[in-house]
Amino acid sequence: MFYRHHCGRPARVCPASRLAASQGFTLLEIMVILLVMGLVSAIALPGWVAFQQNLVLAKSQDQAFLMMRQAQQEATRNRGRWQASFREVNGTVQAAVHPIHTLPAQAQWQPLSSQVAIDPTRTTLLRSQGVYRVQFNHKGNVNGQLGRLTLMRQDGSRMRRCVVVSTLLGVLRKNIERSSSDRTCSPARLTP
Repeated sequence: MFYRHHCGRPARVCPASRLAASQGFTLLEIMVILLVMGLVSAIALPGWVAFQQNLVLAKSQDQAFLMMRQAQQEATRNRGRWQASFREVNGTVQAAVHPIHTLPAQAQWQPLSSQVAIDPTRTTLLRSQGVYRVQFNHKGNVNGQLGRLTLMRQDGSRMRRCVVVSTLLGVLRKNIERSSSDRTCSPARLTP
């Protein structure tokens, strides 16, 4: 059985020059493929960048949550009052866990992210000398004021993430503020 080619003769007897000319893509086909790939990239790129930036915000929220949890654990382990402190220095949010009598200048500060800032209008933790703090007593309960630490992206996005100290027993939770009208930082929900 022979297959016919464009020259009208069986493919094995068709001249090689015509056979080679019919293989591959034309310039027009390649240009259309590149155009479609460019359009898909232009549509997907902003979403991908926002996704990456939200991951940085979520990671900073997790670090802040863990710092508060560590202060709570140190307070119960050492049977004393400990605090988690947060500040912003040169555009970088920093956090420290230390006994309450340690001065902020003597604490060992760790950076969270240079792409994240503390939202001072929505953070309700006690602030003293530019440092937000939450204290825990020897039982791991909150020593003083309840509140929340609200983190935002520095690029002006409306997305906010919070760590909330919600009860005197020291219950901590992570929340997400989804819009500018949602000033309560509602609980984070996993979507299926």
